[in-house]
Amino acid sequence: MTSKQAAIVTPLTLPQTIVGRFNPGGEPDRFEFSAEVGERLQIDVTSQRSGEPSDPFWWVEREERSEEGATRWERVQTADDSQEVGDAAVRLRSADPVGIFAAAKGGRHRLLLRDLDTGQSLKQEKAYRLFIGPPQPGFQLVAYQPYPHLDANQSQSQPHGSMLLPGGTEAIRVFVLRQAGWAGEVSLHIEGLPERVHAAPAVLAANQTTTQLTMVAEEDAVGVLFEPRVIGRAWIDDQEVTREARAATIDWGRGGGRDFIRSRLSTRLVAATTSTDPIPLSLELGEPGVAEIKRDGTLAVPIRLIRRDGGQAACVIRPRDLPAGITAAEVTIPAEQAEGVIELKVGSGSVAGTYSIWCQVETKLKLDGKELTVFLPTPNVTIRVTDAS
Repeated sequence: MTSKQAAIVTPLTLPQTIVGRFNPGGEPDRFEFSAEVGERLQIDVTSQRSGEPSDPFWWVEREERSEEGATRWERVQTADDSQEVGDAAVRLRSADPVGIFAAAKGGRHRLLLRDLDTGQSLKQEKAYRLFIGPPQPGFQLVAYQPYPHLDANQSQSQPHGSMLLPGGTEAIRVFVLRQAGWAGEVSLHIEGLPERVHAAPAVLAANQTTTQLTMVAEEDAVGVLFEPRVIGRAWIDDQEVTREARAATIDWGRGGGRDFIRSRLSTRLVAATTSTDPIPLSLELGEPGVAEIKRDGTLAVPIRLIRRDGGQAACVIRPRDLPAGITAAEVTIPAEQAEGVIELKVGSGSVAGTYSIWCQVETKLKLDGKELTVFLPTPNVTIRVTDAS
C-alpha cells in the first residue's frame, strides 16, 4: 500500500496480513471486513516494536442501517498501547495496539488505523504490519537477574555481576507476556545449571505476570561460569508449547543525577559460582512437594537457616511477589536461632491455582573481616490453592 487517499477502503478476506505505511498527515487507513455474531478476531499491529518511531492506534466501526435505509458507522472498539508488564527496573510495554475484537452483531465492519505521532520532524513515512484473523494464543518470557535490595519493586536496580557463593542463592526474575487473550498457567524451570547448583521449578499462575526462580549452590560447589536458561511450558489448545525466556539486563542504573533505569535485551544470562568458603548463611524454605491449602485457610511454611561463622545475626524474612488474595507478615528470626515460620493467609478473594512463593532475607554477614547488610532470596516453594468447599 503506497497510495494515501482518505476515501480508499481496502476489503479484507480473513485471515489476512497487510504491510503498509502510515499517512504522514494523520489520515487513517481503512479496511473493511465481515464478521459473524460472536466471532473473535485478533487485530495486531507491529510498528513501534520493529523500530519505527510510531504510536499506532486503531478502532473498529460497525455498519448500522436505519429503517429508511440510511447508513452510518458506529464505533464499537478501540485499542492503543499493548499490555504493560514488568517492575520498576524492567518495563515491557509497547505503543503497538494489540487486541481481540468480539463481534456483538454480524455484518460489515471496518478497521481504521492511524499513527498518533505525526511530528513534522519525521520526514519519512513509517511502516506497519497489520494482522487480522482468528486469535493466535501464546506467550513470551523475559528473564533477568535482579539487584538484591530492600526495595521490593527493585527501583534501585543497577548493573551488577553474579557471585553465587557455595551455600548461597541467587535470583532470576521472570515475566510473561500473554498473547491474544490467553490466560493460562506457565511452568518454569532452569536449564544449563552446572553440577552442585540446582533450582526448584516454579509456576506462573493464570492471574500472574511475574515470579522468581532461585539458584542454589551446594556447600561444595566449585568455581565455574555458566549460562542459565529459563524454559517455560504451557498447554494451549490441547498442545504443549515450550518457550525459552529472552534475557534482559540493567544497562544504566538510578543515581548520579539520573532519575530513570534503562534496561535492554541481551543475548543470554550469565552466572558464576566461586571456589571460596561457604557463605555464612544458607536458607531453606518449605518442604519438598506441593503444599495444598483451601481458600479462607492458613498455611505454615517453615524456614530454616544454616548458620556458619559470620552468620549469627538476626534475620528479617519478608514474603515477596505474593499472589492476589494471599497475605503474610514479615517474620524476624532472632540472632543465634535457626528456625521460623511464615504464615500464609489465603483469603476468600484469592483465585484457585498453583503458585510459587519466595521470601527475601535481610541480615548482616561478616565477610572478609567486614560486616555487610545483605538481601538474600530464599529458594521458592510451590503451593496449590483449592476451593474452600
